[in-house]
Amino acid sequence: MTASHLSAAVPTPAEAVAALRARRHRQVAVAGYLSAPGFFARRATQAGGCLTSAPLGPHEAVARLVLHRYDQAFDC
Repeated sequence: MTASHLSAAVPTPAEAVAALRARRHRQVAVAGYLSAPGFFARRATQAGGCLTSAPLGPHEAVARLVLHRYDQAFDC
């Protein structure tokens, strides 16, 4: 596993994928913890991995978690 960053930090996902491929890893997946599609999701998809995880935002479990945390915050 290699950590990478979609913003200003390094390595970028493309750099991390390239480094793994240089070490002869053929099957490289890019897993991001993104909440929505857009610029960063496209950047992750273009990093060169065999597959890239989808943004988490549309998943029902994320919506339930957000509502749960909202309820906890206002349960005072």
